[in-house]
Amino acid sequence: MPKGSRIESIVARQVFTGRGHPGIETRVTTVNDAVGVATVTAGLSVGDYEVEFAYDGGPRWEGKGVQRAVDNVNNLIAPALIGMDTTCQIEIDRTMLELDGTPGRTRLGGNAIASVSAAVLKAGANSLGIPLYQHIGGVNACVLPVPGAGLMNGSRRYGGGERAGDKPSYSFMCYGFDTFADASYAAWELERAFKRTLATRFGLDPYSVRFIPAGCVQHDRELWDIMTE
Repeated sequence: MPKGSRIESIVARQVFTGRGHPGIETRVTTVNDAVGVATVTAGLSVGDYEVEFAYDGGPRWEGKGVQRAVDNVNNLIAPALIGMDTTCQIEIDRTMLELDGTPGRTRLGGNAIASVSAAVLKAGANSLGIPLYQHIGGVNACVLPVPGAGLMNGSRRYGGGERAGDKPSYSFMCYGFDTFADASYAAWELERAFKRTLATRFGLDPYSVRFIPAGCVQHDRELWDIMTE
């Protein structure tokens, strides 16, 4: 493997989402100055089979601070990975899993491991000078990444009537475009059209639509109908 793609440094820090929630950001730099940066934050819901995040506990940030995960990256994961090749993703991920050694990733934290893994993946692509999707899919990769437009939370979030499979949110996925830019523009158009539909249906201001007022929707099927209009 070329020496230039080997890891020279790994640095993590605590950052914050648009909602003000703490997350972990990891920056991986290679010998040839390629950089990969990845951020991992908690979602609104947690699946039954998701690995555990390393949180700080205590009163700050309602216990959801991630300085412990940051310290795990800087003090435990980084020394184990420095000098490894960013193009050997499987080997790097295996090293972190073995370093953790627990079924639920409770020692290092799933957030610490995921942030490093994604940052390494991006740094590996940049060190080779190829797009990320090609680095992931190989030389025969021919399908562009598909952007999603998250539009609506389901009954699990709005507290409506009968649930529809406990699905917390709904999104449009923009397939069939020649470029990622075109697909992203389609996602933007969908979001704007969706807000206009909500405004018309519920008499809301189309420029400030973020949530449907409580009681307007009683079943997730109503959300599906709005999305397909």
